[in-house]
Amino acid sequence: MKKATLFVGLAIFLPTGLWAQMGVGLRFGAAFNYFLNAKKYPLIDGFYSNTVVGPTFKMYFKNGSLEAGAAWIYKQRPGLFSLPLVQQNFVKTDSTSVNGLELDFKGGPRFFKFLCPRLGIIGGYRWIQRGMLERGSSERVNAFYAMVPVGVSADFNTGFGTTGVAFYYQIGLANVIHSPKTPVGGRMHALYFEIHVMLDLIPGRETPDPN
Repeated sequence: MKKATLFVGLAIFLPTGLWAQMGVGLRFGAAFNYFLNAKKYPLIDGFYSNTVVGPTFKMYFKNGSLEAGAAWIYKQRPGLFSLPLVQQNFVKTDSTSVNGLELDFKGGPRFFKFLCPRLGIIGGYRWIQRGMLERGSSERVNAFYAMVPVGVSADFNTGFGTTGVAFYYQIGLANVIHSPKTPVGGRMHALYFEIHVMLDLIPGRETPDPN
């Protein structure tokens, strides 16, 4: 993550002619999480969703794009106020709640002016993560995690910057269960959807058509 942050920092100071658009914005998303091979471990065997909200910094080039951002991830425990669908347990017997922070960096090519396939890295920390283990389990869950997002973003030019939607399949890299007895402790994967808006830092510069 330090290398990604340094790269973005250096890019800000490059001559402005290298990019067509650069700006800051907000994203509003939902992650639908599940544990790969959950039945092998004392992990719940069902989907749960949490909201993702945070700022982003984006750069669009003629043939590519870069994005870096931070996000607050949140899901309240059952019985308290929760948004339908995006803060939900999809198995009635599950009772999950999460609260944490993510940092991410993504980049990739650009096609047809608006279509941006992207690959990247996500690092996160959860200070609350309840209900991920089967009842009665004495295992511990790691607070830190890392994931690789693979997907595509549709970013459309507007009068103020860009807006659009994105979809990513997030592949967990770190073990969910903290156990010194085994190197394998389950991996969390997720289907992630978002809507986003960006405000140009250099107004009037529209991304040229890469084709």
